[in-house]
Amino acid sequence: MKITPKELRAFADELEQSKEKIGKTVKPVEGIPFKIGVSYFFRTVTYHLTGRVKEVIGKFLVLEDAAWIADSGRFNEFIKGTPSSTLEVEPFYDHDVYLNIDSIVDATQQKLFTEVK
Repeated sequence: MKITPKELRAFADELEQSKEKIGKTVKPVEGIPFKIGVSYFFRTVTYHLTGRVKEVIGKFLVLEDAAWIADSGRFNEFIKGTPSSTLEVEPFYDHDVYLNIDSIVDATQQKLFTEVK
């Protein structure tokens, strides 16, 4: 069977699109309760963060679109996604954040806050 250059290009394009879809799929990591592609609010022993899990490397979560939450305001409002006027957010912008899993006290799925507030 002979493949034409046009068929080969179409196959390569389809393969590239499949790679993009796979990269955006929520993937569980064995032994770790956090899923790649999901956004969380983390309380650690010293600070609070929001971020989307991009990757897990050993005992580190690699977070994208992360922000340090200096003050969540009323916690129940923050978790519901309707933060109070005292909310303070400091985004990391284009930098990934490496969060040691051993420092996490608790976490919950949460929408991201990507703007300074």
